[in-house]
Amino acid sequence: MARIGPKAAPGRPREPRELREPRELRELLLQALDRAQAEDEEEEEEEDEEEDEEEEQLPDEAERELLLRREFTSRMHLSFLEGLDGDFDYSQVDGNSDLDALDLLSQDLEDQYFDQEEPGPAPPLL
Repeated sequence: MARIGPKAAPGRPREPRELREPRELRELLLQALDRAQAEDEEEEEEEDEEEDEEEEQLPDEAERELLLRREFTSRMHLSFLEGLDGDFDYSQVDGNSDLDALDLLSQDLEDQYFDQEEPGPAPPLL
């Protein structure tokens, strides 16, 4: 009767199947662990490279000051437009009709008129 499976090395007895399978599993697990460690090392190297690039891109002190000034100006502008500036009397602007944009008001009134118009049948073509 012929045996199926790998042959034992000369001078070495063949291991029973129960002992071979765990070794194969152990080897597979070790290989998977090695691959995972290699991937982790690659990711760490990439992260280190990205951090190095970010450090190189940091603005110098003058650029940083300019960016902070722009951010401050932008926030103050938005605060004013939202009516949150406590030092400004918005009622002087809101209640003054001389400051209203009359072109926009007339356009708004015209839009409102046409929005209220009921659609009707189209006139007959001659």
